Amino acid sequence: MNVICKEEECTGCMACYNICPKKCIHMEYNRYGELSPVVDENICIHCNLCKKVCPNNNEIHKEEPILAYATWSKDEQDRKTSTSGAMASIFYQEAIDNGYVVFGTSFNDELILKHSYTDKKAETIKYKGSKYCQSFIGDNYEKAYNFLKENKKIIFIGTPCQIEGLNNYLAIKNVSMSNLITVDLVCHGVPSQQYLTNYIEYLEKKYKRKANNLIFRDSEKYVFRLFDKNEIICNIIREKDLYLTAFQLSILQRESCMNCKYATPNRVSDITIGDFWGIQDSEKINKEEKEKGISLALINTEKGKKFFEICSPKIFLENRKIEEAVNGNAHLRRSSSKNELRIKFREKYNGDFVYTIKRVLRLKMIKQFIRLYLKK
Repeated sequence: MNVICKEEECTGCMACYNICPKKCIHMEYNRYGELSPVVDENICIHCNLCKKVCPNNNEIHKEEPILAYATWSKDEQDRKTSTSGAMASIFYQEAIDNGYVVFGTSFNDELILKHSYTDKKAETIKYKGSKYCQSFIGDNYEKAYNFLKENKKIIFIGTPCQIEGLNNYLAIKNVSMSNLITVDLVCHGVPSQQYLTNYIEYLEKKYKRKANNLIFRDSEKYVFRLFDKNEIICNIIREKDLYLTAFQLSILQRESCMNCKYATPNRVSDITIGDFWGIQDSEKINKEEKEKGISLALINTEKGKKFFEICSPKIFLENRKIEEAVNGNAHLRRSSSKNELRIKFREKYNGDFVYTIKRVLRLKMIKQFIRLYLKK
Protein backbone atom coordinates (compact mmCIF):
# COMPACT_ATOMS: atom_id res chain seq x y z
CA MET A 1 0.00 0.00 0.00
CA ASN A 2 1.30 3.45 -0.95
CA VAL A 3 1.56 5.51 2.26
CA ILE A 4 2.09 9.21 1.61
CA CYS A 5 2.75 10.19 5.23
CA LYS A 6 1.94 8.91 8.69
CA GLU A 7 -1.83 8.84 9.20
CA GLU A 8 -1.64 10.76 12.47
CA GLU A 9 0.37 13.54 10.78
CA CYS A 10 -1.90 14.00 7.77
CA THR A 11 -3.64 17.39 7.80
CA GLY A 12 -5.95 16.69 4.86
CA CYS A 13 -4.37 19.59 2.94
CA MET A 14 -4.88 17.72 -0.37
CA ALA A 15 -1.56 18.76 -1.91
CA CYS A 16 -1.05 15.09 -2.87
CA TYR A 17 -4.51 14.98 -4.46
CA ASN A 18 -3.67 18.02 -6.61
CA ILE A 19 -0.15 16.99 -7.67
CA CYS A 20 -0.90 13.43 -8.83
CA PRO A 21 -0.41 13.29 -12.65
CA LYS A 22 -2.64 10.20 -12.97
CA LYS A 23 -5.43 11.49 -10.67
CA CYS A 24 -5.24 8.22 -8.78
CA ILE A 25 -5.66 9.80 -5.32
CA HIS A 26 -9.08 10.35 -3.82
CA MET A 27 -10.13 11.47 -0.35
CA GLU A 28 -11.99 9.27 2.14
CA TYR A 29 -13.07 9.61 5.76
CA ASN A 30 -11.05 7.32 8.01
CA ARG A 31 -12.41 5.58 11.11
CA TYR A 32 -12.25 8.85 13.08
CA GLY A 33 -14.04 10.86 10.42
CA GLU A 34 -10.84 12.55 9.22
CA LEU A 35 -10.54 13.21 5.48
CA SER A 36 -7.46 11.35 4.24
CA PRO A 37 -5.91 10.45 0.87
CA VAL A 38 -6.27 6.97 -0.59
CA VAL A 39 -4.13 5.85 -3.55
CA ASP A 40 -5.51 3.61 -6.30
CA GLU A 41 -2.61 1.22 -6.76
CA ASN A 42 -4.02 0.03 -10.09
CA ILE A 43 -3.40 3.46 -11.63
CA CYS A 44 -0.40 4.68 -9.60
CA ILE A 45 2.86 4.99 -11.57
CA HIS A 46 4.97 5.43 -8.40
CA CYS A 47 6.35 8.82 -9.40
CA ASN A 48 6.35 9.72 -5.67
CA LEU A 49 5.20 13.30 -6.34
CA CYS A 50 2.57 12.82 -3.64
CA LYS A 51 5.30 12.13 -1.10
CA LYS A 52 7.48 14.97 -2.37
CA VAL A 53 4.69 17.55 -2.09
CA CYS A 54 3.48 16.49 1.36
CA PRO A 55 4.41 19.12 3.98
CA ASN A 56 4.97 16.34 6.50
CA ASN A 57 7.86 15.02 4.41
CA ASN A 58 9.54 18.42 4.04
CA GLU A 59 11.01 21.13 6.20
CA ILE A 60 8.36 23.79 6.75
CA HIS A 61 9.60 27.24 5.82
CA LYS A 62 8.30 29.91 8.22
CA GLU A 63 8.70 33.66 8.36
CA GLU A 64 9.13 35.74 11.50
CA PRO A 65 6.44 38.46 11.58
CA ILE A 66 7.60 41.95 10.66
CA LEU A 67 4.66 43.88 12.11
CA ALA A 68 1.52 43.34 14.17
CA TYR A 69 -1.63 45.41 13.85
CA ALA A 70 -4.92 45.70 15.68
CA THR A 71 -7.37 46.51 12.94
CA TRP A 72 -10.96 46.62 11.74
CA SER A 73 -12.99 47.72 8.74
CA LYS A 74 -14.05 51.37 8.63
CA ASP A 75 -17.28 50.15 7.03
CA GLU A 76 -19.47 49.57 10.09
CA GLN A 77 -21.88 47.29 8.23
CA ASP A 78 -19.03 45.14 6.94
CA ARG A 79 -17.63 44.92 10.46
CA LYS A 80 -21.04 44.18 11.95
CA THR A 81 -21.66 41.27 9.56
CA SER A 82 -18.22 39.76 10.19
CA THR A 83 -17.04 37.74 13.18
CA SER A 84 -14.07 39.90 14.04
CA GLY A 85 -12.77 43.08 12.42
CA ALA A 86 -13.68 42.03 8.83
CA MET A 87 -10.07 41.82 7.63
CA ALA A 88 -10.67 38.89 5.25
CA SER A 89 -13.61 40.77 3.77
CA ILE A 90 -11.45 43.85 3.17
CA PHE A 91 -8.69 41.75 1.62
CA TYR A 92 -11.12 40.14 -0.83
CA GLN A 93 -12.75 43.41 -1.85
CA GLU A 94 -9.51 45.36 -2.29
CA ALA A 95 -7.87 42.45 -4.09
CA ILE A 96 -10.64 42.29 -6.68
CA ASP A 97 -10.54 46.08 -7.10
CA ASN A 98 -6.84 45.65 -7.90
CA GLY A 99 -7.29 42.88 -10.44
CA TYR A 100 -6.84 39.78 -8.24
CA VAL A 101 -8.66 36.46 -8.31
CA VAL A 102 -9.56 35.51 -4.73
CA PHE A 103 -9.79 32.05 -3.13
CA GLY A 104 -11.79 31.42 0.04
CA THR A 105 -14.26 29.07 1.71
CA SER A 106 -18.04 28.92 1.66
CA PHE A 107 -20.82 26.41 2.26
CA ASN A 108 -22.57 25.01 -0.80
CA ASP A 109 -26.30 24.20 -0.98
CA GLU A 110 -25.68 20.96 0.91
CA LEU A 111 -23.77 22.84 3.63
CA ILE A 112 -20.47 21.26 2.63
CA LEU A 113 -17.56 23.65 3.24
CA LYS A 114 -15.43 24.02 0.12
CA HIS A 115 -12.71 26.25 -1.26
CA SER A 116 -13.57 28.15 -4.43
CA TYR A 117 -12.53 31.28 -6.28
CA THR A 118 -14.11 34.40 -7.74
CA ASP A 119 -13.15 37.64 -9.41
CA LYS A 120 -16.55 39.24 -8.73
CA LYS A 121 -16.78 41.57 -5.74
CA ALA A 122 -20.45 40.80 -5.06
CA GLU A 123 -19.65 37.09 -4.63
CA THR A 124 -17.10 37.63 -1.84
CA ILE A 125 -19.91 37.95 0.71
CA LYS A 126 -20.17 34.15 0.69
CA TYR A 127 -16.66 33.95 2.16
CA LYS A 128 -17.52 36.02 5.25
CA GLY A 129 -17.64 34.58 8.77
CA SER A 130 -15.87 31.95 10.85
CA LYS A 131 -16.31 28.32 9.79
CA TYR A 132 -15.43 25.70 12.39
CA CYS A 133 -14.97 22.81 9.99
CA GLN A 134 -12.31 21.62 7.56
CA SER A 135 -12.84 22.91 4.03
CA PHE A 136 -12.53 20.62 1.03
CA ILE A 137 -9.69 22.03 -1.11
CA GLY A 138 -10.60 20.04 -4.21
CA ASP A 139 -8.50 21.02 -7.22
CA ASN A 140 -8.03 24.65 -6.17
CA TYR A 141 -4.23 24.41 -5.91
CA GLU A 142 -4.24 23.39 -9.56
CA LYS A 143 -6.57 26.29 -10.39
CA ALA A 144 -4.31 28.72 -8.53
CA TYR A 145 -1.36 27.37 -10.53
CA ASN A 146 -3.20 27.93 -13.81
CA PHE A 147 -3.96 31.54 -12.89
CA LEU A 148 -0.34 32.21 -11.93
CA LYS A 149 0.85 30.58 -15.14
CA GLU A 150 -1.36 33.11 -17.00
CA ASN A 151 0.36 35.89 -15.00
CA LYS A 152 -2.80 36.68 -13.05
CA LYS A 153 -2.66 37.95 -9.46
CA ILE A 154 -4.34 35.84 -6.78
CA ILE A 155 -4.93 35.90 -3.03
CA PHE A 156 -5.49 32.59 -1.25
CA ILE A 157 -6.89 32.43 2.31
CA GLY A 158 -6.85 29.19 4.28
CA THR A 159 -5.54 27.37 7.32
CA PRO A 160 -1.74 27.27 7.74
CA CYS A 161 -1.52 23.63 6.63
CA GLN A 162 -3.52 24.43 3.49
CA ILE A 163 -1.24 27.37 2.71
CA GLU A 164 1.85 25.17 3.12
CA GLY A 165 0.25 22.55 0.90
CA LEU A 166 -0.29 25.25 -1.74
CA ASN A 167 3.29 26.54 -1.34
CA ASN A 168 4.75 23.06 -1.84
CA TYR A 169 2.48 22.32 -4.79
CA LEU A 170 3.45 25.54 -6.59
CA ALA A 171 7.15 25.00 -5.84
CA ILE A 172 7.06 21.56 -7.48
CA LYS A 173 5.15 23.00 -10.44
CA ASN A 174 7.96 25.56 -10.72
CA VAL A 175 5.73 28.59 -11.26
CA SER A 176 6.56 32.13 -10.13
CA MET A 177 4.74 33.07 -6.93
CA SER A 178 5.40 36.81 -7.25
CA ASN A 179 1.71 37.40 -8.04
CA LEU A 180 0.50 35.29 -5.11
CA ILE A 181 -0.58 36.64 -1.73
CA THR A 182 -1.18 33.97 0.92
CA VAL A 183 -3.17 34.62 4.09
CA ASP A 184 -3.37 32.04 6.86
CA LEU A 185 -5.75 31.97 9.80
CA VAL A 186 -4.85 31.63 13.47
CA CYS A 187 -6.31 28.16 13.69
CA HIS A 188 -7.86 26.30 16.63
CA GLY A 189 -7.89 23.06 14.65
CA VAL A 190 -10.38 21.67 12.15
CA PRO A 191 -13.28 19.29 12.85
CA SER A 192 -14.49 16.89 10.18
CA GLN A 193 -17.26 17.77 7.74
CA GLN A 194 -18.66 14.34 8.61
CA TYR A 195 -19.34 15.51 12.17
CA LEU A 196 -20.95 18.75 11.04
CA THR A 197 -23.15 17.11 8.41
CA ASN A 198 -24.41 14.55 10.91
CA TYR A 199 -25.22 17.28 13.43
CA ILE A 200 -27.07 19.40 10.86
CA GLU A 201 -29.14 16.39 9.80
CA TYR A 202 -30.00 15.77 13.45
CA LEU A 203 -31.18 19.38 13.92
CA GLU A 204 -33.11 19.38 10.63
CA LYS A 205 -34.99 16.30 11.80
CA LYS A 206 -35.58 17.82 15.24
CA TYR A 207 -36.95 21.13 13.91
CA LYS A 208 -38.55 19.60 10.78
CA ARG A 209 -36.89 22.17 8.49
CA LYS A 210 -34.26 21.89 5.76
CA ALA A 211 -31.30 24.24 6.30
CA ASN A 212 -29.41 26.06 3.55
CA ASN A 213 -27.11 28.27 5.62
CA LEU A 214 -25.46 28.43 9.05
CA ILE A 215 -23.21 30.58 11.20
CA PHE A 216 -21.02 29.71 14.17
CA ARG A 217 -20.40 33.18 15.58
CA ASP A 218 -22.10 36.52 15.98
CA SER A 219 -19.18 38.88 16.73
CA GLU A 220 -17.75 37.62 20.06
CA LYS A 221 -20.79 35.41 20.81
CA TYR A 222 -20.62 31.77 19.78
CA VAL A 223 -23.94 30.44 18.46
CA PHE A 224 -24.96 27.56 16.22
CA ARG A 225 -27.58 29.17 13.99
CA LEU A 226 -29.25 27.35 11.11
CA PHE A 227 -31.28 29.12 8.44
CA ASP A 228 -33.96 28.12 5.96
CA LYS A 229 -33.33 30.88 3.43
CA ASN A 230 -33.55 33.98 5.67
CA GLU A 231 -35.59 32.36 8.45
CA ILE A 232 -33.81 31.12 11.58
CA ILE A 233 -34.44 27.44 12.24
CA CYS A 234 -32.51 27.31 15.52
CA ASN A 235 -30.20 29.56 17.49
CA ILE A 236 -28.24 27.60 20.08
CA ILE A 237 -25.73 29.35 22.33
CA ARG A 238 -22.39 27.66 22.82
CA GLU A 239 -23.10 26.46 26.37
CA LYS A 240 -26.14 24.53 25.12
CA ASP A 241 -24.74 23.40 21.79
CA LEU A 242 -23.13 19.99 21.36
CA TYR A 243 -20.99 20.89 18.35
CA LEU A 244 -19.61 24.21 19.62
CA THR A 245 -18.96 22.84 23.10
CA ALA A 246 -17.07 19.87 21.64
CA PHE A 247 -15.08 22.16 19.34
CA GLN A 248 -14.13 24.54 22.15
CA LEU A 249 -12.99 21.58 24.25
CA SER A 250 -10.73 20.36 21.39
CA ILE A 251 -12.63 17.08 21.11
CA LEU A 252 -13.30 17.25 17.37
CA GLN A 253 -9.97 18.37 15.92
CA ARG A 254 -7.87 16.11 13.70
CA GLU A 255 -5.06 14.14 15.28
CA SER A 256 -2.53 16.32 13.42
CA CYS A 257 -4.13 19.42 14.98
CA MET A 258 -3.15 18.16 18.42
CA ASN A 259 0.51 18.21 17.37
CA CYS A 260 0.23 21.14 14.98
CA LYS A 261 3.47 22.13 13.28
CA TYR A 262 2.06 25.56 12.44
CA ALA A 263 0.95 26.74 15.89
CA THR A 264 4.00 28.95 16.34
CA PRO A 265 4.74 32.70 16.20
CA ASN A 266 6.55 32.23 12.88
CA ARG A 267 4.17 31.77 9.95
CA VAL A 268 4.00 30.12 6.52
CA SER A 269 2.08 32.92 4.78
CA ASP A 270 2.47 36.55 3.75
CA ILE A 271 -0.18 37.70 6.25
CA THR A 272 -1.77 36.01 9.25
CA ILE A 273 -5.22 37.08 10.51
CA GLY A 274 -7.39 36.18 13.47
CA ASP A 275 -9.04 37.64 16.56
CA PHE A 276 -6.82 39.94 18.61
CA TRP A 277 -7.47 38.18 21.90
CA GLY A 278 -6.04 39.75 25.05
CA ILE A 279 -5.47 43.16 23.50
CA GLN A 280 -4.81 45.95 25.98
CA ASP A 281 -6.76 49.23 25.93
CA SER A 282 -5.33 52.29 24.22
CA GLU A 283 -6.61 55.70 23.18
CA LYS A 284 -8.67 54.18 20.35
CA ILE A 285 -9.17 50.64 21.65
CA ASN A 286 -11.71 50.21 24.41
CA LYS A 287 -14.47 47.89 25.61
CA GLU A 288 -16.91 49.11 22.98
CA GLU A 289 -14.51 48.41 20.11
CA LYS A 290 -13.65 45.01 21.53
CA GLU A 291 -17.34 44.09 21.58
CA LYS A 292 -17.62 45.07 17.91
CA GLY A 293 -14.64 42.85 17.02
CA ILE A 294 -10.94 43.55 16.57
CA SER A 295 -8.76 41.66 14.11
CA LEU A 296 -5.12 40.77 14.47
CA ALA A 297 -2.98 41.12 11.35
CA LEU A 298 0.55 39.79 11.41
CA ILE A 299 2.59 41.00 8.44
CA ASN A 300 5.11 38.27 7.70
CA THR A 301 6.75 39.26 4.39
CA GLU A 302 7.53 42.38 2.39
CA LYS A 303 5.06 41.18 -0.23
CA GLY A 304 2.39 40.93 2.46
CA LYS A 305 3.29 44.40 3.70
CA LYS A 306 2.81 45.93 0.24
CA PHE A 307 -0.59 44.29 -0.16
CA PHE A 308 -1.65 45.38 3.33
CA GLU A 309 -0.74 48.97 2.44
CA ILE A 310 -3.13 48.77 -0.53
CA CYS A 311 -5.92 47.89 1.93
CA SER A 312 -4.97 50.41 4.62
CA PRO A 313 -7.25 53.31 3.48
CA LYS A 314 -10.30 51.10 4.18
CA ILE A 315 -9.28 50.01 7.68
CA PHE A 316 -8.51 51.38 11.11
CA LEU A 317 -5.13 50.10 12.19
CA GLU A 318 -2.94 50.50 15.22
CA ASN A 319 0.59 49.18 15.43
CA ARG A 320 0.99 46.76 18.35
CA LYS A 321 3.87 44.72 19.71
CA ILE A 322 4.20 41.26 18.18
CA GLU A 323 4.72 39.87 21.70
CA GLU A 324 1.27 41.15 22.73
CA ALA A 325 -0.35 39.35 19.80
CA VAL A 326 1.48 36.10 20.52
CA ASN A 327 0.86 36.21 24.27
CA GLY A 328 -2.85 36.89 23.76
CA ASN A 329 -3.47 34.00 21.40
CA ALA A 330 -2.53 30.53 22.60
CA HIS A 331 -2.65 29.11 19.07
CA LEU A 332 0.25 31.30 18.05
CA ARG A 333 2.28 29.45 20.68
CA ARG A 334 1.06 25.87 20.88
CA SER A 335 -1.39 23.25 19.65
CA SER A 336 -4.66 22.43 21.34
CA SER A 337 -4.17 20.12 24.30
CA LYS A 338 -5.29 16.52 24.28
CA ASN A 339 -7.81 15.64 26.97
CA GLU A 340 -9.74 12.66 28.29
CA LEU A 341 -13.02 13.71 26.65
CA ARG A 342 -11.34 13.68 23.23
CA ILE A 343 -9.82 10.26 23.89
CA LYS A 344 -13.23 8.98 24.97
CA PHE A 345 -14.89 10.41 21.85
CA ARG A 346 -12.40 8.76 19.50
CA GLU A 347 -12.71 5.44 21.31
CA LYS A 348 -16.50 5.45 21.00
CA TYR A 349 -16.94 7.11 17.58
CA ASN A 350 -18.81 4.82 15.20
CA GLY A 351 -19.74 7.24 12.41
CA ASP A 352 -22.65 8.74 14.34
CA PHE A 353 -21.44 12.08 15.69
CA VAL A 354 -24.57 13.03 17.64
CA TYR A 355 -24.93 9.67 19.40
CA THR A 356 -21.23 9.63 20.36
CA ILE A 357 -20.90 13.24 21.49
CA LYS A 358 -24.07 13.01 23.61
CA ARG A 359 -22.52 10.10 25.50
CA VAL A 360 -19.20 11.90 25.91
CA LEU A 361 -20.54 15.33 26.89
CA ARG A 362 -23.52 14.33 29.02
CA LEU A 363 -22.00 15.35 32.36
CA LYS A 364 -20.26 18.42 30.90
CA MET A 365 -23.49 19.76 29.37
CA ILE A 366 -25.41 19.25 32.62
CA LYS A 367 -22.80 21.33 34.46
CA GLN A 368 -23.02 24.06 31.82
CA PHE A 369 -26.81 24.17 32.08
CA ILE A 370 -26.54 24.55 35.85
CA ARG A 371 -24.07 27.43 35.51
CA LEU A 372 -26.36 29.18 33.03
CA TYR A 373 -29.31 28.77 35.37
CA LEU A 374 -27.39 30.17 38.34
CA LYS A 375 -26.40 33.26 36.33
CA LYS A 376 -30.04 34.21 35.81
